[in-house]
Amino acid sequence: MSALTVIGWTSFDSGYPTIELSDENMEVILPLLAEEIGKNDYAFSGEAHQYSNVGMPVFSNGTAFRASMRCWGAIMASLHAEDEGAPYEYMDFYMSTPGEEKMPEVGELPVPPSLDEEEDFSGCTVEEDHDLLRETLMNRMPLLTTDKTLRVLYESILAENQ
Repeated sequence: MSALTVIGWTSFDSGYPTIELSDENMEVILPLLAEEIGKNDYAFSGEAHQYSNVGMPVFSNGTAFRASMRCWGAIMASLHAEDEGAPYEYMDFYMSTPGEEKMPEVGELPVPPSLDEEEDFSGCTVEEDHDLLRETLMNRMPLLTTDKTLRVLYESILAENQ
């Protein structure tokens, strides 16, 4: 992956395709997000990542980084724990933000491509997301979350098992 940069922030539901979450890409993406979040002092929750109009980073290759609310919370917790020396965990940034929230400014971005009906909003997840899905499916319960990434994953698992 060559010279990837963050060119702006937009809505989780925008038409930008999700960047491939390969190990190789993640070795570039995570430090890039750390740099962008750090230099701008951003602090916002996984819920804001999915539900605000500027919570999702867009890269110079025309892709975006989508994450579950827990995954985004883990990224923010890790960065702020390191910078502030605080014992943050993913739950501290899951649906709210400890301290003051700071979001990216609304800015001009290239017009995103249209997504096909088949395109989904899957994204980065963490082990706790999979634990929740496993428990929900084993107990034959409905998925009770507002997390868009988990809803997509849950629906795909249900479709595979029918």
